[in-house]
Amino acid sequence: MKNYCIIIPALKGIGGAQLYAFRRAKYLIDNGYNVTYCSMEYDKTYLEFDEKIKIFYNENLNIPSFTSSGKIKELELNKFIKYFSTNKLIIESFCWLSASWGEIYAKHTNAKHIVYSLGEPILDQFRHKYVLDFIMFKYKRNEFIAISDVSLKIILGKHFNEKINNYVNIAFDDNEVPEKTNSNFLNLIDDQIQFVISTVSRLEKTYVSNLIEDVFKIANKNKKKAFALLICGDSLFKEFNVESFIKKYQNHKQKPSNLTLIFSGFVHPLGKDFYKKSSVFVGMGTAAVASISQGCPTICIDPRVNKSIGVFGLETNNFAYNINGEYSSIEESISKLFINNVKLKKSSELGLKLYKSDFENIICMKKLDNYIKLPSTIEYFNFQRKDITSIIFKNVCSINILLSKNRFLVKFYNLFSN
Repeated sequence: MKNYCIIIPALKGIGGAQLYAFRRAKYLIDNGYNVTYCSMEYDKTYLEFDEKIKIFYNENLNIPSFTSSGKIKELELNKFIKYFSTNKLIIESFCWLSASWGEIYAKHTNAKHIVYSLGEPILDQFRHKYVLDFIMFKYKRNEFIAISDVSLKIILGKHFNEKINNYVNIAFDDNEVPEKTNSNFLNLIDDQIQFVISTVSRLEKTYVSNLIEDVFKIANKNKKKAFALLICGDSLFKEFNVESFIKKYQNHKQKPSNLTLIFSGFVHPLGKDFYKKSSVFVGMGTAAVASISQGCPTICIDPRVNKSIGVFGLETNNFAYNINGEYSSIEESISKLFINNVKLKKSSELGLKLYKSDFENIICMKKLDNYIKLPSTIEYFNFQRKDITSIIFKNVCSINILLSKNRFLVKFYNLFSN
């Protein structure tokens, strides 16, 4: 039987990477693969997955393999080789940190290794030179795949080649959405409320604050209408004070009397009733794709500027990144739908149509499979190069990783590293 290893540093919480990893694993199992997650940690608080999926632990996935000591590398390699004692192996990783482990794992097991980048790190910078060399090596071999049609341009900058724009949209399986939400917070929305705005996000994301403040403005300008804002999510970071954040806005002096503000906390799964209750959804990435899969009018946010890029399916086919550089405030985008029922209905129809053609789970999974099947020579990036440029930039990268763990030094370092 064929073996597939998915490298995901953290199996905890319900973020885009975790949800994608679950969908990918389920699809692969259904197609005859043995699937193993390679991870640093696993928290069962929120996660449940098929018992057929095994877990291989590597506690060093947040440190590039090329900056790890020889002893650590040898130990992790020996463990991996012993665990995967077969040459029928495919490895998939999500970010350059763990991908550096995926590459040396692949080299020592004669495996195919692809990087499906679930983020857009800007690698065209001085401090990322050594990493860029690795990513460009994978890119030119069609083994570096992005999550949208503009992602590679963001990641590679001037090194991007229009002729090699390999991407697979983030997949979503609408079968994951049950009829009912696993919580009773929707009962807080009574029949008098005329317009419901919702989002699903970690609370520390900047756009969440922007959304709350802009909805305050909309409600204050339309005192005769009753609004509700549903915010589903929590935080994975201990340093982020969730209770203080919620109190700040629940007690905010600008909070309108005609607005019901609901913080539901972590809720999984969200049901069809959540999307039916929502007049408009505001978000990005997997959350936005989930919304259009249910025919909910969806406004997409660009995480680089935390502004609206338009209505998903109507004004943009991208779930997070503006191609032409035109942005709107969240207030403006919501207001246009609030006052125009025809546009609201059209947004629902076109969003659902886009989901079925470009984001449906099986379509995206098969597209990724096609990249894996592309013929290529057996070749792996050489992290052991001894030329002076490689040595310098490996050390720069090591310093960057070290300093990034110290919040007091990272700002100082960034001033001199771009």
